[in-house]
Amino acid sequence: MILFLEGVDPTIHEYVVNGPYEPFVIIFVVPATATTAVVPERIVAKEIRQWSVEEKKKVGLDAKAKTIISMALPDEAFHSIMHLKTSKEMWDTICDQYEGATEI
Repeated sequence: MILFLEGVDPTIHEYVVNGPYEPFVIIFVVPATATTAVVPERIVAKEIRQWSVEEKKKVGLDAKAKTIISMALPDEAFHSIMHLKTSKEMWDTICDQYEGATEI
């Protein structure tokens, strides 16, 4: 199945193994003033309207991977993963059920 996934996009395997791409933005430190405390640096998820074309493509790879994985499985296996949200969750569940079958 890895070969089939990589045939769709060479980087898709990365998202199946490591989890979906999530666009984010870094909000930098806001220094303290006489009347306010310092606001620490933080990472915040980007709103969809802020995503670049490349980020939209990367996010879409998880949906493609979920579709490919779902189509490749027999019905009884599909029913055990259809409720999962990401291709990584699907992949991990399949590998656990089939005892490390990473070459499904």
